[in-house]
Amino acid sequence: MGVDRARLRGVGGPPTPHGATTVEQLTERLRLLQVWSGMSYRAVHRELVRDRAARRVPERPVLNTVYRCFRPGRARLDIDLVVDIARLLLAVGGVPEEAADEVAEQWRQTCWLVAGLASAAAIVSVADTWPADLPSFTGRHADLRRILELEGTKGWAIAGMPGVGKTRLAIRAGHLLTAAGRFTDVRLAVDLRGYDPDQPPADPNAVLEGFLRRLGVGSGQIQHVGQAERTAKYRQLLSGSNALVLLDNAASAEQVRPLLPAGPGSLVLITSRRRLPDLPSIRPLVLDVLTSDEAVGMLREAIGAVDAEPGIAAEVAELLGHLPLALAVVASRIRADPEWTLADHLERLRHHRHSLRLDSGVEVAISLSYRDLPADQQRAFRLLALHPGAGVTPHAAAALTGTDLDEAHRLLDQLTAASLMQCPTSGRYRFHDLIRTYAGGRAHDEDPAAVRRACLARLGEHYLHTAARATDLVYPHDRHRRPRVPEPATPAVELPDPAAARAWLDAERINLLAVATHLAQDDTAFAGFAAILHNHLAVTGRYADGRLLHEQVIEAARRNGDVAAEVGALVNLGELDVRTGRYEQVIDGMQRVLDLGDGPAGRDGVARALRYLGLASQLTGRYERAADYYQQALALSREAGDRIGEASGLGNLGVIYQLAGRYELAAEHHWQAMVVFEAIGAVENKARALDHLGVIEQLTGHHERAAEHHREALALFVDTGSLEGQATALDHLGVIEQLTGHYEQAGEHHRQALALSRQIGDPDDEARALNNLGDLARRTGRYGESVGHYERSLSLYRDLGDPAGQATAVNGIGEVALATGDHARALAAHAEAHMYASKIGQQPEQARACAGLGEVHHHLGEAAEAREQWQQALALYEELGVPEAGEMRARLTAR
Repeated sequence: MGVDRARLRGVGGPPTPHGATTVEQLTERLRLLQVWSGMSYRAVHRELVRDRAARRVPERPVLNTVYRCFRPGRARLDIDLVVDIARLLLAVGGVPEEAADEVAEQWRQTCWLVAGLASAAAIVSVADTWPADLPSFTGRHADLRRILELEGTKGWAIAGMPGVGKTRLAIRAGHLLTAAGRFTDVRLAVDLRGYDPDQPPADPNAVLEGFLRRLGVGSGQIQHVGQAERTAKYRQLLSGSNALVLLDNAASAEQVRPLLPAGPGSLVLITSRRRLPDLPSIRPLVLDVLTSDEAVGMLREAIGAVDAEPGIAAEVAELLGHLPLALAVVASRIRADPEWTLADHLERLRHHRHSLRLDSGVEVAISLSYRDLPADQQRAFRLLALHPGAGVTPHAAAALTGTDLDEAHRLLDQLTAASLMQCPTSGRYRFHDLIRTYAGGRAHDEDPAAVRRACLARLGEHYLHTAARATDLVYPHDRHRRPRVPEPATPAVELPDPAAARAWLDAERINLLAVATHLAQDDTAFAGFAAILHNHLAVTGRYADGRLLHEQVIEAARRNGDVAAEVGALVNLGELDVRTGRYEQVIDGMQRVLDLGDGPAGRDGVARALRYLGLASQLTGRYERAADYYQQALALSREAGDRIGEASGLGNLGVIYQLAGRYELAAEHHWQAMVVFEAIGAVENKARALDHLGVIEQLTGHHERAAEHHREALALFVDTGSLEGQATALDHLGVIEQLTGHYEQAGEHHRQALALSRQIGDPDDEARALNNLGDLARRTGRYGESVGHYERSLSLYRDLGDPAGQATAVNGIGEVALATGDHARALAAHAEAHMYASKIGQQPEQARACAGLGEVHHHLGEAAEAREQWQQALALYEELGVPEAGEMRARLTAR
């Protein structure tokens, strides 16, 4: 029964995509919009082709492609096509252009949500190496010359239709430029996914984060700033350097603009199917198809002698539209059939094109090559295109195809030899986006939905199990909180040690997030991914990725009434919020856990929530409140017989007592924690307790014992592969070496700690290492360097909202100012540090500030004020029971 168009017209406006959650529902709403507009399918197709031609959009869909957008049973969305159709139908229905654009954007957002891609825009992979060059390159000599003869240009925007060779040209140009000694300082590359069939265009903000990380910026300096600040930092870092940047597959000028370097010395190469106007100092370069001579030359390069049949070679090239991608695919097919003449291949191409009635030379080439593949390779070709991530490894291919590893290697190599896949880096394969679109379409046409679901289920099991094994190796101390994953039937990745496990997690991060997002409809599997990946995302500073996963888990858990899943995700989200200084969000989230109560939340969930409330209070200087939360968490863990929780609670209290200057009580709690950790075999946790004991020994003047604790802790951290622990122990060891006059060793250890903290993306550790480097430079008379370290440390502590850290850094700035005779700045700095420390009851830095103020007043000849400040410092140092009390007594006696 048809839909009554008149009735639809009477409901007050065009049908919208609002509320659609499946492809089926979205397709039905698009069909209602078509009925509302009164356009036939043929009219929609005709006007759409005209509209895209006018906008110079290369893709011109055939009638059947447009028709299928309105038909039920579709499993995939061509998002750009759906949005263009919706915009056309709205315009024909009389909706004003501005309003039509706004509603069309609603269609785009709904498409992304339905496809599970709304969050995928923030998942981006960037590289700091130039993509590998192809073994052969023919033609484009004039275009290459234009790029190579720079003449002060800042970049090129290379535009052209799909398959015309834009990326090949940019990559070849980059290799020629670097071979000539140009742009050797920095190389950055990213696929912006402007035309990816399965993922939305990359978010420029996420690309900037990736670029900044590749340029050595720690996550603490990235997470708290917006796109404008990230762009400014990116341009500042590239300023004055010879940087070469590839922005491949750009969707729009808006996407590219924040990613452009500024200033002389850098070159950016942009590729896009659309022309990108209004990019400052970027020259346009529009590629057409190859000339007939260039196309024949490409065939000659690929298959050898064609000169005996030049007319036939030219006709093959013409039949393929002189497109490099199509020529490469067919050339591989010709090499595979050496007994066939070129004329035989031409006849086969003619027949295939006629039977398919297609206009695209690329599709003719792909479909012919696909038809000629053996059945096992055809199946692999289809199923590999289902992978939702950035690249396919042999293990992932084995999971998708249900084969062993050797067979997966063979299939990947054969598809690469046929030019249907690429292998830009060793062990990682990918499709050109046009080939992937074709392969995915064949999969949905030829493989039943149950088969496709089974393939993706195997892929999910492969990633989930491997991620669980890798995370257990790298983060063994939290193993008991992660779900146990059964071993799948797919081949296992070799992970011999924590270093290999960490490398796998880093290399597969984009794929893990993509697969997790793709499987979001399976709430259990998605929650498993989020819980397993949590530690690695938190420790490496991938806070946005972690927050994205946990927020989706929370939403699904509330929808399904799964309290346990909600609690686990809330607590993990609380840790991310603590690490990024979002303390109000910590309080709200952890209060939600407490409101759920012991029963549904579980004592472990409540205890962890209390610990994060304590940590948020600690980092904002509310030590008494923090101690109260920690005591409650400790009591709950003891009642539940949770030894790990008990020891963690003891350690938390030890840190609070240390910050408050109650060193004896702090040492007692850390010692108890270490004993429990040792008894249950928690080696990494034991190392942390040892390291804390070393800090207490250092603060009370027992430097030799402190060094012994730090060295023992460092050895354990190395054994367990904990980079975060190694950074902390190295930094603390460097402090001891400073205090004992071993400055060279101290500098080496602080620099190692700084490098590790930046590698793992821990802003708190980075700030501490910078502050210690500031101390070292001050002690050795390098005052300018010292202030630079202190100011960078202070910036991070301010971003983190850490008043204790701010007091430490500002006191250091005050001491440098005094040493260089800047008494006004010294007074201001020590007064500011005293304010921070007094507000939170941080006695060590409060005493240090008083001592510093006394020194400034003494140098200004203000004896009474100096004596008053020194007496305050003495009282605080005596209460702390530290060696500085004796030094202050001597100071007062001498004056």
